[in-house]
Amino acid sequence: MNPSDHAAADYFSLPGLPISQAIGEGTASVEAVLNLLVDTSTWIDLAERRDGQKWIVTLRQLIGQGALRLLVPNLVIVEFEQNRPRVEQAMTTRVSDRFRLLRADIGTIYDQDDLGNALKTLDGLAHHVPLIGAMTTRNYDDVLELLGLGERLEPGSYENDRVVQRGLNKKAPFHRSRNSVADALLIELYIRHS
Repeated sequence: MNPSDHAAADYFSLPGLPISQAIGEGTASVEAVLNLLVDTSTWIDLAERRDGQKWIVTLRQLIGQGALRLLVPNLVIVEFEQNRPRVEQAMTTRVSDRFRLLRADIGTIYDQDDLGNALKTLDGLAHHVPLIGAMTTRNYDDVLELLGLGERLEPGSYENDRVVQRGLNKKAPFHRSRNSVADALLIELYIRHS
């Protein structure tokens, strides 16, 4: 590993340190910005995650530092908002199912003496289910806020023509039958704006 590789590694372990300082004195300052275009399903997955806030906060900080630029097609925002009720209902159902299964498992694990205490504890935890729903709502709101911080991308005739050409040439994502025109449009928007 040469010295500049060590310097780059040090940069990533020291938040806020300018690259010019990490590389060493006398070298040109380099400002790198990561252009990131993320599909709707990934944003939905992030909103559903219990640990979603650590990712959301990190993305917000990188955007604030100018190290990350989100490229956000309007289609992603529309799809994200359309899926919100379905995802929130699915999260509530999953949590309720988990409690039902835990209740059944507790009945097989504990003897009669401890069963009452275990079920009492579980019932106490069940009161926290609304907090889990609120967490999902917060994650959704925060992801939507992140998307609002991004650069809005609207497809034009250039991207539409390129999508058609991709389809005719059987280029990704049209090389498989399960992908759509929307996926091809995201690819073209990223190529054009990154």
